[in-house]
Amino acid sequence: MAPLGKPAIAPRLVAHMIENADVDDTPANRKIVLSTIAQAYSQACLIAAHPKRIVGRINDAPRANPGGDTDYVFKLWSNNTMNSSGGNVAQLPQGYADIPAQNGNAPTWDVYQASWGISSRDGQAMDQLIAGPSVLKMQLRLSGSDIDAAQATATSWRNQKKCEEEALGSNGAGTTWFKYLQAVHNPAV
Repeated sequence: MAPLGKPAIAPRLVAHMIENADVDDTPANRKIVLSTIAQAYSQACLIAAHPKRIVGRINDAPRANPGGDTDYVFKLWSNNTMNSSGGNVAQLPQGYADIPAQNGNAPTWDVYQASWGISSRDGQAMDQLIAGPSVLKMQLRLSGSDIDAAQATATSWRNQKKCEEEALGSNGAGTTWFKYLQAVHNPAV
């Protein structure tokens, strides 16, 4: 049987999966198995990326400016940073803790510095991030003190905004920060 790629990609894993599935060892079945392995690997990579983004953003860069004039687009690497790195990836920010040095920090977590001045990071800009730690814990079944810390911070942010909205009373609540909050991004239960 010809190897899958040069060098062969996971030949023993492919052989074991074919044997365990009790199917014939054919090129077509090897392609199906390899496709299944690739899909599982990509899903695992995606799941691993979410905690880095959510936990890193909340715990390591809670007040970091987004790096532009759009509050819901967070730039990890600006054009200037990439150009000045001279192609050396090691000179680019390696984690969220490095982002404030590049983008600067806002006065508080719920605002950002735009070209025209301080602007609000409204519910639309922050809803996924605030719901993120609970999604990691409740839906992806991930755990860790870093996720717990991020969830505590996100809960305090949400509670702060709920108190601010309630203080506006029946004629003002829901007209500011929560106006664009997407309900689908409420914390998981």
